[in-house]
Amino acid sequence: MIAAQPRPVTIGEGVWICSGHHLPRGDDWDHAVVGPGAVVMRNVPPYTVVAGNPAKVVRRLKSKDQR
Repeated sequence: MIAAQPRPVTIGEGVWICSGHHLPRGDDWDHAVVGPGAVVMRNVPPYTVVAGNPAKVVRRLKSKDQR
């Protein structure tokens, strides 16, 4: 069995990540919220809240430009 090569996850500005989550490797994150126990399968778009297993978008947040 071939082991997967580790890739970093870049946690950017304005990101909240609750406990018990699973994040994919190699993604960049900015201005996102990951709910508790969320199993994230792909990159979370900016200004988005995700939750669940698998993680789904539960809310869109307003950016500074939209306020």
